[in-house]
This record gives sequence, C-alpha cells and structure tokens, in this order.
Amino acid sequence: MAGVIITENGYEFPTWKPHWYTREKLNKYYRQLSDNDPDIRRKFYKLLRISSSAFIARRDVRFVIFSRDNWRCVHCNQSDRIQVDHIITVLDCANGWISLEDLNKENNLQALCIRCNASKPHTHRTPNRVNNINNA
Repeated sequence: MAGVIITENGYEFPTWKPHWYTREKLNKYYRQLSDNDPDIRRKFYKLLRISSSAFIARRDVRFVIFSRDNWRCVHCNQSDRIQVDHIITVLDCANGWISLEDLNKENNLQALCIRCNASKPHTHRTPNRVNNINNA
C-alpha cells in the first residue's frame, strides 16, 4: 500500500507510487532528457501521462480533491461533470516546470468541470505558480 498524507480537512491523501517497472522506465527516460532527444521526451511524457492519469482516476484521490473543493468546479462553481485536473500540467512536468514528486500532490490538483477544463487557458504556467507548488 502506498503511503498517505493527512490533509488539512483530515482526509487521507495517497502518495503517488507508480508500479516499480513504470518507475524504472520514468527514471531511465528522465536521466536521458538532457540529451534533447525528441523520441525520449515523447516516451517520457507518454509514460508520465498514463501513470498520472491512472492516479487521478482513483476513487480515493477524486474523493479528497472533490471534498476539498466542495464538489464544485473551482472556476465556475458548477457541480455537474467535475473532474480532477492538474494545475501545473503533466506536459509542464515533462518539460521541467515541476518535479515528478510534486506533480500528483494534493496542492497541484483541482476540481474542474469538463467545460472549464477544456477551455482552460495555458497562460497559468508562470514561475510564481510553480514556486508556490514546489514550496508547499
């Protein structure tokens, strides 16, 4: 069983622990990213996306994030068709904006409705936002 972190509202939030084989592959690709090989970067992103998506689809993860955000979209306050979203995206992580360890932490996840998530501007990727998550 993966470790848990107790959130401010008393919920247990699981730590992201990819399967050992996935971790080995992620670490291998991560070490090779400095070579600027687009094929390695693509493989790293794809594996990271699959593993991260599986984590945020977990019932316990969704429950903690939705409960924290009052079962509503943090942007429009709608309660229908909400989903868990990364504030600093998986692509940004693959590009080095945020660490692998911080990607799936509670403070980098939010509840968004499908509409807000689909129309989310990509201008939120600022060093200040990244520093707030990295320093939490």
